Amino acid sequence: MISHSPVLVLAPHTDDGELGCGGLISSYIEKGADVYYVAFSNAYISLPPGCHKDTLIKEVTAATSILGIPDGNLFLYDLGIVCVLFGRNLKQFFLGMPIVDY
Repeated sequence: MISHSPVLVLAPHTDDGELGCGGLISSYIEKGADVYYVAFSNAYISLPPGCHKDTLIKEVTAATSILGIPDGNLFLYDLGIVCVLFGRNLKQFFLGMPIVDY
């Protein structure tokens, strides 16, 4: 185990974490870190017509699995694309908001 564990990846949208720091995530996992991934929006409204609403959920689930993040460490929320969380609101989010179940 490394001294920087656990590691929390906070991604505004489902592809931001793996695209923005996938190499670092992989490196931490290879060194034994316990990595958690939180995506605040599945951004499905950005999909082209004809794509199923859960496309980006499936993609982030596959990508994080390839990186080595266990399914139990992946938390996906559906806050929409534009959502800003500060202070108390962020604390309430982590303490009481339900996880989206697809």
